[in-house]
Amino acid sequence: MSETSTLEIAGRESVVQPGVYRYDGALRPNPQATSLAVNSAESQQRLRRGLAPLARRFEAERDKHIRRGWRNLATEAVEVRASGTRDDRFNAKNVIDGKTWEMPVDGLVDYALGNIETTGNGGYGRGATPYNDNLSSWQLFFRPTYWLLPPGITGNVTIKLRQPSRVKLVRLLNTSNAGLNDFATVRCKLELLDKDERPLWSKPVVFGRPWDRAFQAAFARPKFFHSYGESFHEILEPGATVPFGTGWQDIDVDCPQDVQYVRVKIDKYWAMGGGLNEVQVYPQ
Repeated sequence: MSETSTLEIAGRESVVQPGVYRYDGALRPNPQATSLAVNSAESQQRLRRGLAPLARRFEAERDKHIRRGWRNLATEAVEVRASGTRDDRFNAKNVIDGKTWEMPVDGLVDYALGNIETTGNGGYGRGATPYNDNLSSWQLFFRPTYWLLPPGITGNVTIKLRQPSRVKLVRLLNTSNAGLNDFATVRCKLELLDKDERPLWSKPVVFGRPWDRAFQAAFARPKFFHSYGESFHEILEPGATVPFGTGWQDIDVDCPQDVQYVRVKIDKYWAMGGGLNEVQVYPQ
């Protein structure tokens, strides 16, 4: 561990100082071991091999149009900026890095990335207070490939294209904050802007779909689920849009003018905050 952490093992919570530990029924410092910055080469190879089928699927979905000879203008962008960022690990430039996975498909586990705060159960945290109190600290093990806003606010990310271009398609891929499901975009607006950042065209976008089946028990036992309090405001309502698991959003564009900037304005987020994994922009 690279910093003081709170761990829960077998139902018992302990504050652990930086160092190397072993667990043999009790958590003890291990002076014989050295702290690793990353996992071993052998471990990386095994992890890479195990995740290879998923990596191939992510790449096929990412390159759906590129394999047809289309050019993704976002990869040539001269600037990417955001109205806010959770911290630099979740930088806005991640939306054009081409890395659409939220797991260590390269096999690399980085032990020096520090912690990340979330609710005890990720985006399904239970409690009577909003998503900014009583957070748990989790170790972050791989470099994020996605952008996150600071908790509790809406905002936007803006991509400046290398040169003004006619745009026919924009693709957006949501995030789940690496499966914690505590950050995601529910509703946003795609805006195309000219060289002076004046709006030329816009379209609302909703991620996910209503999926009540998972919450039918909640509706059958409302007294129990009302105990989730303010942190579940709107999330357990019938017809609530669950933003995970629907993949890329392909947005056809019918703007007849040259576009210099592509902006995604997040109007509604899931649980703790909003973000995006990837943006692709294709010209006429």
